[in-house]
Amino acid sequence: MEELVAEIVASMLNVLVEVAFVLWVEIVNWVSVSLLAWIQNDLGALIAESVRAAFFTLGAVTLAAYGAVKAAWDELRRFLIEALVEFEQVSSTVWIKRFTTTLLKVLESGQPTLIKREVEEEVDWDHLPLEVRSAWWNSAQKNHKVDFIEVRDKEIQTLTH
Repeated sequence: MEELVAEIVASMLNVLVEVAFVLWVEIVNWVSVSLLAWIQNDLGALIAESVRAAFFTLGAVTLAAYGAVKAAWDELRRFLIEALVEFEQVSSTVWIKRFTTTLLKVLESGQPTLIKREVEEEVDWDHLPLEVRSAWWNSAQKNHKVDFIEVRDKEIQTLTH
């Protein structure tokens, strides 16, 4: 079970790498539009071609890495049923962070079963995520829930468009 949780955490961290891929596409576009023209005018066509080759080779590697990360997320989604983080205010200074994970595990008998794990910890105001503090300031909202799977699915979808 611990190995499965470690694998899930590692897969989740890999998804964060995808955000860098989006930024990389933006950088490649910027390079092709402005930087390469400037380099060609001031440093010559030979150097501009070397810069273009470097950026586009890295772009191809980035796309391949993105494909691997997406495949890993798709595999993780086969057995990750739920991943929620909930913040609940219990006093003026103390909040509870509750991380709930539900996994689909296939037993040796072939029977699928759900395994739910909930971990709670106290969090002080200074260690709450900005979005939780903002929601509290704007509406005195005492509970805030984040569906990790929904957030990551949207990030993956954004990267594919």
